[in-house]
This record gives sequence, C-alpha cells and structure tokens, in this order.
Amino acid sequence: MIRQSVTRYSVSSRMVLVAGLFVLAIASVQSVVFSDEGQVTQGDKTPAKVQRKQRQKPLPRYFTRVVTPPQRAAIHKIQAKYQPQLEKLRAEIAAIEKAQEKESWAILSAEQQQQVKLLRKEAKQRREERLQNRRQEKLSTEKPK
Repeated sequence: MIRQSVTRYSVSSRMVLVAGLFVLAIASVQSVVFSDEGQVTQGDKTPAKVQRKQRQKPLPRYFTRVVTPPQRAAIHKIQAKYQPQLEKLRAEIAAIEKAQEKESWAILSAEQQQQVKLLRKEAKQRREERLQNRRQEKLSTEKPK
C-alpha cells in the first residue's frame, strides 16, 4: 500500500513536470511570429497586457448552457455596443452617490463624524481579521502534497 502511494506520487510528479515543460515550450515559441510572407520574425516588444485580446464580458447567467457559437458572438457584439453607455451611467451614478455622501456628511456634527470614522475603521479591521482567518483556515485544511 505504501508502495502504491509512492508510485502514484511519482506519476503525478512526472505529469506536473511534463506539463511545466510544455508551458515553457509554448512560452518560448510565443514570441516568434509568422509574417504574411511566411518568414519567421520576432514578435513586437509591447507589454503582454497590450498584446492580449481585451477580455469579453461574460454572458448573462445560464446563457452559456444554451447558446450556439454564432449566438455567443452576437451577444458579445451587443454587449460591446452598450458598454460605453453603461460605463458613462456608472460614472454618473458614482458622482451622484459621492455628492449625496458629501451632503449627508455635512449634516453630522464633528462628534458624529468622529464616531462614523471610528465605526468605519472598526468594520475595516473586522473584515481584515475575517479575511486573515479564512486564509489561515484554508492553509490548515489543505492536504500536504
């Protein structure tokens, strides 16, 4: 039984090694680009973020299970068409909410403003503690490899 687990681990290690080598091979080939004449040229040196295709917005919930590839493309075009309008409206909403917060803040007395600042600070500390606890729980529940 111990021998079997060692064998499984070895096979698993080999699979990880092969996958890693494959990724390295792909990464080294990625910088070579074929030109229109069929000649091999070096890729441009623009940052990877610029080279990547802009990430598309996900489809609405449950659409991915039923749409065909042409429908998916059509939906992405529709999303791209409305995206600038939505971004503009989101910016307007953010500005209105900021103005509302500023006016509401002005109504509070100095003491109340201090209390709100303290409450916000305490809430932030609690969030950070919960996040830290989740990270520790995750690390403690992971199985050693």
